[in-house]
Amino acid sequence: MATLYDGQMFRIQSYVWIPVVIYFLNKALRLKTSPLLNASLAGLFWDIQILAGAPQDAFYTCLAALIFWVSYLALSFFLWHL
Repeated sequence: MATLYDGQMFRIQSYVWIPVVIYFLNKALRLKTSPLLNASLAGLFWDIQILAGAPQDAFYTCLAALIFWVSYLALSFFLWHL
């Protein structure tokens, strides 16, 4: 909140896109009907986050998406071998 009081609204404008990126990444991994469309939408919203003015927050979103993707693959591999 301290950065918001300083007038750095670009952080909030960048944080808004994190759930949308993770949502479409989740849809791309889980749905088998149109994974390319959902992955493209996740990439589009990640690009919008980069253009919001805080590229380091977009990098953190990329790391969170990578951790989400790896954990999804590990969990699906573990459940497949049960």
